[in-house]
Amino acid sequence: MSIICWNCRGLGNPRTIQELRNTIRSKSPQLVFLCETKCNSPVIENLKQSFNFFGFSVDARGHSGGLALLWSKDIVVSLRGYSDRYIDVDTELHNHSFRFTGVYGQPAVSLRRQSWQDFLNLQSSPEIPWVMCGDFNEVLCQDEFQGSQPRAYWQMNLFRDTLNSLNMFDLGFEGNQFTWSRLRVAPHTQRARLDRAVCNSLWHDIFPWSRVYHCPSFFSDHSIIHLQIRCHRPPMEKINRRRVFRFEAHWIRTKDCEQVIRDQWEQNPEPTPLKLKDCAIGLMNWSCSNHKDLNKTVDDLKRKISSLKKGPITANIKDEISELQNQLENSLDQLDIKWKQRAKLHWYKEGDRNTKFFHSYANKRKSTNHIAHLKDQSGVSQDSIDGMEKIILNHFGAIFESSSPSESDIAEALARLRLRIPPTMLQLLT
Repeated sequence: MSIICWNCRGLGNPRTIQELRNTIRSKSPQLVFLCETKCNSPVIENLKQSFNFFGFSVDARGHSGGLALLWSKDIVVSLRGYSDRYIDVDTELHNHSFRFTGVYGQPAVSLRRQSWQDFLNLQSSPEIPWVMCGDFNEVLCQDEFQGSQPRAYWQMNLFRDTLNSLNMFDLGFEGNQFTWSRLRVAPHTQRARLDRAVCNSLWHDIFPWSRVYHCPSFFSDHSIIHLQIRCHRPPMEKINRRRVFRFEAHWIRTKDCEQVIRDQWEQNPEPTPLKLKDCAIGLMNWSCSNHKDLNKTVDDLKRKISSLKKGPITANIKDEISELQNQLENSLDQLDIKWKQRAKLHWYKEGDRNTKFFHSYANKRKSTNHIAHLKDQSGVSQDSIDGMEKIILNHFGAIFESSSPSESDIAEALARLRLRIPPTMLQLLT
């Protein structure tokens, strides 16, 4: 399933209609949200019949505004509500249902606070899978804006606070960083990422492999946003390779980790890069033997404790329960550290241990970090495994050898060997 969202800047230009037609033909979307249509319902009715779609529209006010939501006949759409700033619907396709809100953010800065409050009023209880997409007319940070003057911080803060209150996060993107541009004479040129897709964790749990693409537009100053919705990972070429080694932070909590590293380091007289590789192999073998599945370890310990508590309680049984309880606490701490490392949130708090949010965030990182293609020095995109591998090898070159390497030398060698260890260990090795 896919969704197209576009600030088309008016449907009066036949070339704009043709660009929309070509986009629908190539992307085959089930939902098409258009904002700033600058037209009334008769024009949208003709458009629906032309595309063989159903639809709903909000009329423009004079020569500005106007919204339209079109949908194909294989999707069920129920209207929740609408205004001149959004169209809110429930959708159902192939046994998957979710809430979709097409957004046109308030252009007038003076009315921005009230506009965000209107979006906050859309929040429902209980929470359901929800995705919002469109032109929000605001950025989340300075990196998303380029112009002669910086973006006002209070404007960005209001937008961030609104998304946080709605429990929504940005889905990321592929393509050009900026979705809108005002091509004035330098230095007055402005570019910004005003168009985006955001969702809550429930929606992302159902569609974890979804992608947002910024598609260039030639008859509007806004890019076309293409949201490709996927439940499963897209098929790719099978890779028969060993997994990349990564040092697990929770290993530090175990008593054997340091000894494993020391044994591997001292018994190998080879140069530093090979010592590191042997350490990685030793740690992987040790981990496979002792730390296969922390979740299973936690479940087994809980089961044992529960079983002992059901029987007669003696002094020996109390001691055994206490020992198992200590092991359970240690395993839970390791599990917390594991998810903290995967989420990579600097503001992780001990009180928020192992919550559903961190699982969702880590899973989002996993899908986001999937590399679909790389570009070589000529700008040609390579999506095959062999092609991407060749680009990487050409970039890194030969592995160095040094008798007294610096910390940066070791880090460079690790990158070439596809090994990662904590910075604290790098300091110990130099």
